[in-house]
Amino acid sequence: MSTYKFIKVDGVKRGTRNKVPHSSLREAHKIRASIRTESPVHVGSGEIELYEGLPLFLNARRDDKLLIPGSTLKGVISHYYLAITGSISSTSILFGFPGYMSRALFSDSFPEGQIEPQILSVGPSWQPRRREFGKIKIYRSDIEFKEETKQYYLECIPKGAILHTDITVLNPLKMETAKLILAMGYNPQEPKILLLGFGKPKGLGKIRISDLKVFSLDSLGREREITEEIMKDVNNAFQELKDRFLEVFGDG
Repeated sequence: MSTYKFIKVDGVKRGTRNKVPHSSLREAHKIRASIRTESPVHVGSGEIELYEGLPLFLNARRDDKLLIPGSTLKGVISHYYLAITGSISSTSILFGFPGYMSRALFSDSFPEGQIEPQILSVGPSWQPRRREFGKIKIYRSDIEFKEETKQYYLECIPKGAILHTDITVLNPLKMETAKLILAMGYNPQEPKILLLGFGKPKGLGKIRISDLKVFSLDSLGREREITEEIMKDVNNAFQELKDRFLEVFGDG
């Protein structure tokens, strides 16, 4: 069974004249959500130690706490946003492109309390090189991780950890926040699995979004909860993008 699939997207270049100006703040939407790890998750820090005579690749940290960096979460969700909308232009308008700053700002995600990292042994890392023109690759979420012949070790956020994240959308366009929430695999009945970090073809890096709330912030910073309103938009966006959503998230 292949560990990935291809999703068709449009061929419009990233640069666009429809970009939203950053010169003033009309409104912002803040999404507050929990992340549950459904498998061990490893986001590399670039640092390596020795463990039982083999390299141990360390997970990203701050103040000695494991984390999922906001930049990693942004990259993953922008990829899924492109997959479910099929639009490079609208994805670029929200997540940015060279010369234009992203309007979606992601915080680092920290686990609740102090957790102990999980050390996994893994074998050679193999990345499939197959490409298809006009399509992007999405890894399957129904691959189960199995311990492999030891070649090196990974320091991981363990399965079952709960992390928290904030996502701020500046000057959101109509339905934009709703489509971003869909790209997180979120719906109140059955949130879907996203994949991030190292080892996606091996069954690592599975996360699921839960306990999601949305707030509106005006130009003075005053906050108002709009979760119910946005969830109606999410349902409407799902009806519009149902076939693509099921194609992207249909395996888990």
